[in-house]
Amino acid sequence: KVISHIYIDRLKGCEIAIFGLNEAKQLVSEFELSLATQTNMTSELPELKSVKDELVDIQEYLQQHQPKLQHLKDAVKSLRTYVE
Repeated sequence: KVISHIYIDRLKGCEIAIFGLNEAKQLVSEFELSLATQTNMTSELPELKSVKDELVDIQEYLQQHQPKLQHLKDAVKSLRTYVE
């Protein structure tokens, strides 16, 4: 393979990995903000149910975005093969 094609492949791999990192960073920021806005735990049952529902929503949101995180993992793995 021509050396210029190798560099092009490396740059494409970097671009994909950086895009994935930015998506993951945004996702983590959203979770961080969501968790930071949680109030202290209470012993009141209705409030506990509300907190539980919010945490379940967060968990579902994370599961929906799991493919993006897996894609980032794969992109980084692929990039490693280009730069080693």
